[in-house]
Amino acid sequence: MQSPQNEADQSGSIYKGWFVAPATTNYRFYMTCDDFCSLSMGTTHMDSAEPTEILKNLGNVDHRDWWETRRAHWNRISEWISLTEGEHYYLQGHHLESGWGDHFSVAVEIEKADTTGHHHAMKEVQYLSVGTDQHYDTTRINITNADDGQFILAFQNPSDQSLYKSNPISASTTADELLYAIEYYYRNAEFMRSNIYTNLTWYDVNGTETTNQTEAVQSVYYITVRKLITGPSVSNILVIKTTTTATITVDLPSIVGLSAPPLTGKYRIKCVAADGTESFSHDIGITWSDNWANNQMNNGCSRLYDLTELYHASDFDYAENGRSFILRFIGLNEDPGQFEIV
Repeated sequence: MQSPQNEADQSGSIYKGWFVAPATTNYRFYMTCDDFCSLSMGTTHMDSAEPTEILKNLGNVDHRDWWETRRAHWNRISEWISLTEGEHYYLQGHHLESGWGDHFSVAVEIEKADTTGHHHAMKEVQYLSVGTDQHYDTTRINITNADDGQFILAFQNPSDQSLYKSNPISASTTADELLYAIEYYYRNAEFMRSNIYTNLTWYDVNGTETTNQTEAVQSVYYITVRKLITGPSVSNILVIKTTTTATITVDLPSIVGLSAPPLTGKYRIKCVAADGTESFSHDIGITWSDNWANNQMNNGCSRLYDLTELYHASDFDYAENGRSFILRFIGLNEDPGQFEIV
């Protein structure tokens, strides 16, 4: 069940049809749409009266992105439903479109080992991944005897030696407040353009870690760059005290930890047919989208054209850290081998 794409705005549609079970087994239904949709199903042969709602989507999802899981409260994957071979089960889809892009699609998965080749079955799904050591550039800031005064951090860009001054920072800052004060430098430095993590640990007079700020004598902050980069994120950080009397020191990435080398260049996907025959995609750039990667695979690998869908698995914050995909076969009448990124 699938609608045309990008047909109209401020509109609604109702889709009706019958699903004929090709085998007596369990079935699971999937749905995507933009913007809102639901799917109802009859549970009795040739009965269209009062179908039961089995799926509901409360906002837009990418076209046929069946495995999108960030919005866990949206019910877009049904429970397993037992159906009988040859019987007709009523399906009714409702679709509401607000504006911009629009689509509505339903897919079905068959829980049966010997249905290879049935064009309505959801075929094998594979996971593909390539990465490198996930060691990130890290800076440490140590504040001893914190007070309510303020200071400023001046970051020296290693690529052009320019200085960026942070917003004023309290000597008793939280990790989040520190992030907000300094993130502009990391996000906008041309050679880096990365988000960061910040975390904070307190230590008492004995050097023991504590969760009670009133007992803390030393506050240790870590600034971690989320993208793998070449070289250090900063060549120097100057501490400019404005009103604080606290002792503040900075340990640079060259001391705390430099980034592992980022992924660069291009890669290929090795495709393995059911008989073990190997073929390869055309070259794929590290930063290319999943659609472009799928096109390069379809155009390079043997007997795959228009038979696969590729989706980002979202395991890495940045392409420079690694690439991961969910690969779905949508019409391949054989059981393929394990594909790989090479």
